[in-house]
Amino acid sequence: MFANTRLALDGTDSITVGASVEAPTSANVSDAAVPAANIYPVSFNGADKVVIKPGGFALSDPIPLAATAGQWIYTRTNVSASAGQKWPIGLTASQAVPSNEGNAVGQDSRGAVVSNVHSGGGAGYSPVAIVGVPTGATAFLPTVGILGDSIDYGSGDGPNDLGWAVRLCVAEGLGYVQAAVPGDRANTFLTSPVTTRGRYALLAGCTHVLEGFGVNDSNAGRTTAQIQADRLRIWTDLHRRGIKVIGRTITPRTTSTDGWTTTAGQAVIATSGQDVVRRDFNAWLRDGAPIDATTKAVTSVGDATNVLRAGDDEHPLDAVWDAAAAVETSPTSGLWKPPERRLTDASWASGSAHLLSPSGAFTSADIGKSITAIGGGPADALYQATITSITSPTDAVVGGAGFGTAVASGGVVGIGTYTTDGIHPAATGHIAMRDADEYVFAV
Repeated sequence: MFANTRLALDGTDSITVGASVEAPTSANVSDAAVPAANIYPVSFNGADKVVIKPGGFALSDPIPLAATAGQWIYTRTNVSASAGQKWPIGLTASQAVPSNEGNAVGQDSRGAVVSNVHSGGGAGYSPVAIVGVPTGATAFLPTVGILGDSIDYGSGDGPNDLGWAVRLCVAEGLGYVQAAVPGDRANTFLTSPVTTRGRYALLAGCTHVLEGFGVNDSNAGRTTAQIQADRLRIWTDLHRRGIKVIGRTITPRTTSTDGWTTTAGQAVIATSGQDVVRRDFNAWLRDGAPIDATTKAVTSVGDATNVLRAGDDEHPLDAVWDAAAAVETSPTSGLWKPPERRLTDASWASGSAHLLSPSGAFTSADIGKSITAIGGGPADALYQATITSITSPTDAVVGGAGFGTAVASGGVVGIGTYTTDGIHPAATGHIAMRDADEYVFAV
């Protein structure tokens, strides 16, 4: 499924798209050329290419590919627009290897010999969804939609894992559709025909939706009652489409004087009472989002008479995912949990990716954890990265461009930091959110 939209705005002009699917015989992503027998040209109502108008979607004709569990497949797309016009782009990545199609200008995506197909990660044009028909043992596997803001989009996570919700789907072996948009709010989602049309179209084939609006709503001054009403309406819209909905609690917003390496250095962002709104909404959601059984209007926490709660047959919410409890020091503190451990004897060289610490006690269990190094960035700024490998118990290798400023000794580093900006979870926070609850995805 291809689209001429970034899910928040329609495209500005018509685009022309051609595509093929590559099914290599191995998972070798460095293959520069693949035999023609492993290339499946995609057609659109019998045509090689399709013109997609602004805000439009195109679903291709079926292709004769029977993919098996665990098999790697890749899409090749070729998009063009008239001179001076543009086409939409998005992050093209996979769980294991970021991949951005590297077709040179003029190369067709349907041919058998295309160089640099699996090049480095980046932004490019790609399908918004790959649709298949499960058979056999996989015939009743759920498909999960992800709806929310930058936290659900995966902001703050490592480069390849793409956030708590994607991590959850990968861990459960479930297909997913990413429809979260950074900066979005529940009320703007509901009041923008472009936004709702595009994302409801994407979610139409899903059996479940993980929904997580709220942090931007409270930041924008929306009241608890307004957020309750907005999210209840979204749940109801999805429920009426036969989709089971799991609602996420709202995570904290804080500032920090020490790179979020302690709770003592944090302060809750309380502008316009937004943390009170967040706490009150979370309390209602943790109580099962009670609504009146007759009017379906929001009721108070603890109400017991003529009330429906999440999971009841006529309640639009199937379950609650308490992500906030997994990253907050307590349900009402408003503070992010401190790092798993804090080093005060670290050192590093400018431009190096090696984090050194006599007390580091680094093990393979640290790979994938987020770190925050005070003064490790350019001009002594905060340095944020993810541990990619362990050289020794005193030497960890981090991803990214390397430290921007040298520290000879006494460097302060948080290992397994839950956030690096006070708003978005870091990799460790996303992992904790993924593991926050247990839910049986079933159709």
